[in-house]
Amino acid sequence: MDSERSELGPPPMAGLGSPFPHDVKQLMQRIDDATWEQLVPLVVTVRDRANSSPSDQRSLPVVERLARRVTRLRNQQGLPSTETLTALLDGFTTAFREASASSPTMAAFWLQAATAIAQRQHVPQIIQLIQSNASSEWRSLAIGLSPLCDMNAKIAPEFFSQFSPQDVSGEQLSVLLDMCNLLTRTQRVKEHPWRAHVELLIRLLNGLVSQLERGQEDPSRLGDSVEQVQKQLDDALALVISLCDALGLIGDVRGVAALEGAMDLKHRRIQVEAAAALARLDHEGGRERLFALAADRIARRRAIAYADELGILDQVDPQFTEPVAIAESNLANWLAEPSQFGFAPQHMELVDSRTLFWPGYHEPQPWFLFRYEYQLASGDSFSNIGIAGPIEMAVQADLGNLPVDDIYAVFAGWEVEHETIFEIPAERLISTDRRHMDLLIEKLEAEGYTEVRPLEMAWFFNTMALVGYAQQGDRHLAVVADEHEILAYPTGEQTTAFKPSTVLSLYRGRRLLRAFND
Repeated sequence: MDSERSELGPPPMAGLGSPFPHDVKQLMQRIDDATWEQLVPLVVTVRDRANSSPSDQRSLPVVERLARRVTRLRNQQGLPSTETLTALLDGFTTAFREASASSPTMAAFWLQAATAIAQRQHVPQIIQLIQSNASSEWRSLAIGLSPLCDMNAKIAPEFFSQFSPQDVSGEQLSVLLDMCNLLTRTQRVKEHPWRAHVELLIRLLNGLVSQLERGQEDPSRLGDSVEQVQKQLDDALALVISLCDALGLIGDVRGVAALEGAMDLKHRRIQVEAAAALARLDHEGGRERLFALAADRIARRRAIAYADELGILDQVDPQFTEPVAIAESNLANWLAEPSQFGFAPQHMELVDSRTLFWPGYHEPQPWFLFRYEYQLASGDSFSNIGIAGPIEMAVQADLGNLPVDDIYAVFAGWEVEHETIFEIPAERLISTDRRHMDLLIEKLEAEGYTEVRPLEMAWFFNTMALVGYAQQGDRHLAVVADEHEILAYPTGEQTTAFKPSTVLSLYRGRRLLRAFND
């Protein structure tokens, strides 16, 4: 598909009053320029086209753009006229219902647009939408109701007063509680919106704690398969965290016993949330547990944040509030994410720290390199080096044998984004660039490399470099070569072996860090 021109589908549909643009960019520009009144026909156009081809994901960014336009207009100009507001709300709610089954994310942006302009009299309409779609995933609900925590927070008390926590699904309850908690924490409301339901929230927490206690003893009680068990655990964890935070913010001492039960669970995240909630209730045991959890690299980040919020940070052991300790915690949590290893390393140690100018940042930033190690169930171990600072990152390639300067370079080169830094596959090169690639192949061969196999040409500002594979004797190498230098590192089938992309990151990172810091 041509990246410069994406066809959304057949133009003009009967009764729309204006043709549906073929070009996505053209349509988005119309949305960006639209007034409140001009949005009304655009809503109908986008809704009808999106619903006519629900599997066509090209409509999703258009709906998202429309929701953003509604937010900007609300912030800049206030509400539209009553007639226009009614027409837009009808369009948004209709679109939400039609999209809910086929595209929850698209439905979320329709709901976001409706929530952004809803007034007190429209709250029942928004609640009805939520209750009619109880299967909606939590992310979609969070997107859809996000204006209640920001620009439209004034109607939040009215919104939460009109239904009970027991009226929604568990996933939805977690999101709604988080919204109540945020509104309370940021003082957008005078008291927790669900304060009147504190007894119900306590019962819910007690029930979930009992469920998790049974799961700790025998995980099979939570489901018949690994997937079911994990789903039950994830859902229960999210709701317990939200409930603990809510009970702490509500400030009712009747919640102490339930929070103590949660704090006794093995899960460290729950321990932190329960301890913080108890500390907020001036519970000495909660404070002590919070301070103790600061010593745990996984729990530390949140424990420190809560201690700071509660004004008791000065009582935490200072070694755990140092920047290096926070960086260690941040990297450990990043490694424990499901998209990474899924659990934290058993051992971590600082390799190096320094302050560097870094691509993407105007001021020097503090950076920390940590060696992390996993002891696997098989008895084997795995270790590598990750970086922490403004970002956390690790790569598959084993960086353990690189000089420290080069480790920083790999991470800097991996992250850099610039319009003059890009790659083009070898098979798509124009003739002049192909000739340059051939000259670099000749250079490699003259230096004793054989079986050169270029994958792409990489541009770094005005420099072009060949990226690919080569051999030198019986060594198989990942290589990057330009007119002035050749970088070559052993490669192989192992996941930790250097790949051309890693060598390219090193190549770029060296140049960037030298330019920024010399």
